[in-house]
Amino acid sequence: NSRSFATATYSFQNKRALNSYSFEGMLEYGQLTNKVVLGDLSNPQIRFIRTDTVTNEQDTIRYFPNIGEEKEQESFARVSGVFKYNLDIGIQDKPLELRFYGAYLLQEYKSTQYQNSVGSANRAGYYDYRFDDYLMHRNADYGLFRNQISNRRDFSKFVGPIASADQWMLTANVTMPLPGKLPFKPYLEILTFNDIKDVPFNKEGSSFFYTVGIEIELIQDRLEVFLNLAQSSDVSGYQENGLIGIDNFGERITFVLDLNNLRPTKVKKQLKLF
Repeated sequence: NSRSFATATYSFQNKRALNSYSFEGMLEYGQLTNKVVLGDLSNPQIRFIRTDTVTNEQDTIRYFPNIGEEKEQESFARVSGVFKYNLDIGIQDKPLELRFYGAYLLQEYKSTQYQNSVGSANRAGYYDYRFDDYLMHRNADYGLFRNQISNRRDFSKFVGPIASADQWMLTANVTMPLPGKLPFKPYLEILTFNDIKDVPFNKEGSSFFYTVGIEIELIQDRLEVFLNLAQSSDVSGYQENGLIGIDNFGERITFVLDLNNLRPTKVKKQLKLF
């Protein structure tokens, strides 16, 4: 099996002292090739016969002869963008941070991991399928790093398989600074996607899901922890009563550990001290 991806990006930014902003757009194309083993379904063969020693009943186990292989090739295409705006609210060097993300699938691939998804059965489940990020414990399915998220795409703090949209998805994040030197920031996230009302756990028929909490910013954009304090009731019910079994505060904590361009000199300059 093989996977190949190509991306084209366009970005611009305004670094003015007040009300700075930036935008990054991406066009992504992926091609996935799978090798499929073919069997002769019209010619079943007996592998062995199993006999139950108590009932003396027989069970015949069969197989289908191999008649070759073939390759299945599929592709997907997506356009997405991130817009950030730092709104001056009168606190020196501490703007109100606004972040908007949107994605649209131009061509859908059948596997949900390449759709516009948020979370997975492995909790936050950041799946870096392009392998273009530097990560500790990539695509973790156990332990602490199951709750690792990325600040490069949707930047969602929801935990568990909340969304897997086959068309479009939008997220909005608002982060409020606090006066003083403490690295705490209240945040609000809103998530919506094309078939949100068809999600089985969306019993209230909501047009969006939300989560609010506190961000602990240790190194800006590099090392941040997010404490989920409240969220949509349908999401909580799904997490607690579903197979994923997320039923306490600790399991909803997420974090960013972005190793991209992270150097000791940058860490020293950006580290937030209490």
